[in-house]
Amino acid sequence: MIGEKLSGARVGVLGLSYKGNVDDTRESPAWEVIHLLKEKEANVEVFDPHVPAESTAKDIEGLLGKVDSLILVTNHKEFTSMDYTLLRENNIKVVVDGRNCLDKDKIKALGIRYHGIGRQ
Repeated sequence: MIGEKLSGARVGVLGLSYKGNVDDTRESPAWEVIHLLKEKEANVEVFDPHVPAESTAKDIEGLLGKVDSLILVTNHKEFTSMDYTLLRENNIKVVVDGRNCLDKDKIKALGIRYHGIGRQ
């Protein structure tokens, strides 16, 4: 996903609210991320446990089964405490951590490309 064509890419967006553990989507960066992905012709799926009406998947497992890469936009506890082996089991290739709240080393140890905003 980073440095690759997005046309046809299957991308999952984790989180729609503007901050973790709330359901308020006003001023959320997720909308711009989704817009930009769709503009580049990516196939976008969305899950936010606090905003189910706007989610395209009903749970994280449902989202993971539909995508190859993830962008974490909101640091909900459901995402920061997720079992990373689910990523490998669902063949996730790339994780973009927009909040720098995931365990980079654990994700990379599973053979998944990790990119954190401002991280190397």
